[in-house]
This record gives sequence, C-alpha cells and structure tokens, in this order.
Amino acid sequence: MSRRDLTNDEYNARADRENSVVDNPNELEFLPATWINLCKDVGYKLSCKFPGWRWTIQPDPEGGMINIFTQAFMTDGYGVRIRVEEIVNDPSLAVVVEQAGQFLERFGLPRSRFKREYLRLLTYDLNGCAVIDITDRDGKERRRARDGIIDKAIRGGRLDIAVKDFKDKAGKIVRHLAVRTPGA
Repeated sequence: MSRRDLTNDEYNARADRENSVVDNPNELEFLPATWINLCKDVGYKLSCKFPGWRWTIQPDPEGGMINIFTQAFMTDGYGVRIRVEEIVNDPSLAVVVEQAGQFLERFGLPRSRFKREYLRLLTYDLNGCAVIDITDRDGKERRRARDGIIDKAIRGGRLDIAVKDFKDKAGKIVRHLAVRTPGA
C-alpha cells in the first residue's frame, strides 16, 4: 500500500504510531531514498533514546545537512544541524544522540523521557521564548547575565517588581516577589 492509497487521516494516524512527524509528505517525493532512510533512522533513534519528545527531522540535501528540532522549541527557532558525512556511515548514530542530548541540556533539561513538567522548569525571556544557554559559562555567570537583562527591563519601564512581606501560620515572615509587565 502506497501513500497515495491512504486518506490523510489514515496517513497521519500511521505517522503518529511510528513516532515520526511529517508536515508535508510531498516534500519527501523529490528526495533520494538514501536521504529518506537516513531521516527515518535518525527519527527512530531519537524516539528510542529520548522517548516522548516529538522530534522533527528536516533534510537539507543542497547543504549536506540534516536539521533536528523538537516541537517544544520549534517556534523559538532552536535546533541542531548535523553534517550528513558525520553520520552516514555510523549505524549507532552516536553523533545524533550526543547532539540531541546536548541540545536538551542547553535548556537545563535532562536527557530522558519527556514529561510535561519539564516545560514548566524552563527559563523564559520577556517575550515568552525559552532561554537556551548557547555559551559554556558556569551557572554563576548565567545568573549574572540574566539579572542584567531583568535590571535593564526594569530601568526601561518594561517590567515592574513588587515586594510584599507577610506572616505565615507559624509566625515566620515570608517575602513574596511579584513581577508584572506594564499594561498586563
């Protein structure tokens, strides 16, 4: 049975079962079979190593690259680019697994099964995009840079901070910090 024999709903259901995401299957018709098989192998390997994450594999035959995205961060434009020559003769796809794992770690996420709580653990910038660490700085330097961004937003009037102290049931003073964007 070929793709042309399936309805769109049947095809999408089959694609979901195989843990693959194909936005437009017609894009694959003009690719050589080796590229299609490589993308399927990469998608399968990532689905096995990092279950639950929805990986998107985008071939770029002109550039000799494949682009790897996870749907959680596609709107932010973050992904991984890997040269095909680095992985084409490696059946274990070790480079793909390593790069995808590092990609997750740059967001401060573990190399494990996807859990919805992970999206709440992310740090977001003032535009609502997840913040990725593209440097190799330590945590102290990253916090200092993040604090600088917040300080600049406060001085520019794009962010208000309010502090409120109150006593809890045990009589301890508890401080709450509220962050608000003007007009919200």
